[in-house]
Amino acid sequence: MTAVARAVAWFQADDDPGTIRTAGLPALGRRAARLARSHPAAADAVLAAATLCFGALGLVWTGGDADITLWVFTVALVVPLTWRRRYPVGVFVLTYAIAVAQLLCTGGLVAFPAILIALYTVARHAPRRAAFAAVAALEAGVVWSTLGGGFLKSLIGITALLAAVFFLGTNLRTRQAYLAALVERARRLECERDQQARIAAAAERASIAREMHDIVAHS
Repeated sequence: MTAVARAVAWFQADDDPGTIRTAGLPALGRRAARLARSHPAAADAVLAAATLCFGALGLVWTGGDADITLWVFTVALVVPLTWRRRYPVGVFVLTYAIAVAQLLCTGGLVAFPAILIALYTVARHAPRRAAFAAVAALEAGVVWSTLGGGFLKSLIGITALLAAVFFLGTNLRTRQAYLAALVERARRLECERDQQARIAAAAERASIAREMHDIVAHS
């Protein structure tokens, strides 16, 4: 299984337990998916910690001479992800504001995956209008930060990445809504079937009662 497929399977842990297919995952991956579903807050904390480690590696990779400001911005950008599913729009707004402040103060953004995760969460859990507003705000920020420096290739690449994350979140949201509709339809059909069975049983009892009444009357 590719790394992309594993990432998609991990993100699908946001779904309801009945809508996840983990058969294609290895045993360890299935256990991790079950734990993520049963403990969403802990899973989000682990995701935030992993993103923080990624940002720390990026700071160290720059040569280890990053000042305290970059470290503070990186931590501030990642920590809100711990509450991403509880407050998807609020977490996105906060991370977006911190990212803009970091770009203005330092000219760089080390923990960029935090923005992608926040965008995915909005597309996955928030109303559709909020998701469109989030991706539009990010695209505006990308245009502002890249065209000013003449980085046209970076603009194209980042735009494609934002679009992929956005469509991943909205596609999984649509998929879950479709599966939920199927479950609701099955439940409705089952109720109708039980109701029809009760009506048929009542009609049969009434028919037997009439027949017994006729027999008694003839006797």
